[in-house]
Amino acid sequence: MREEYSIKVQDRVGVIVARLTPLKNYQKTVEIVNYGIEHQIFDYFFIIGEGSERPNIEKQISTFSDYSQKRILMIGQRENIVDYLSASDFFLLTSINEGLANSVIEAQSNGLPCVISNGVPESVDVTGNVSFVALTEDSKQWNNVIRQSLSRKISRKAENLIVANSPLSSKVFLNRLERLYECFKLDHFFED
Repeated sequence: MREEYSIKVQDRVGVIVARLTPLKNYQKTVEIVNYGIEHQIFDYFFIIGEGSERPNIEKQISTFSDYSQKRILMIGQRENIVDYLSASDFFLLTSINEGLANSVIEAQSNGLPCVISNGVPESVDVTGNVSFVALTEDSKQWNNVIRQSLSRKISRKAENLIVANSPLSSKVFLNRLERLYECFKLDHFFED
């Protein structure tokens, strides 16, 4: 994936996977990303998703330096999300409010440290490598947390196993559902 975008192995890459809607707070995201690229905290950033905010995001990015504009990659809707997560070094999410935030779980499953807003429930931190930042914090503070996250040594394989064995994995969920089903077999409901 990095070769496709001419991104070097040593380059540090961030990613967000989310609908381009006001709730996802992309204005904040691209401010943070621009600061991070301009201050060489990371080198590239993938924005994966589509939605009504795309024109506003593109307009905001167009006000940045040519250097930043070339390094903020608006990818659009994709089926091969795992490839982009694998090509990335950290995950960013600045949502105003979220439910479970499946994209954060997927990012952790791929071994990425996640820097996310305090609008996301803390229950998404399965691996212990999720950093929560207040939306009121400025881009500099967000990037300080990104820098710290990038400096951690993380085994992507070990992170994947943690998520796979967590209560949020589909395997564990289906196993629990099967056990529940066994406890309440249908023939109990049809007895006279």
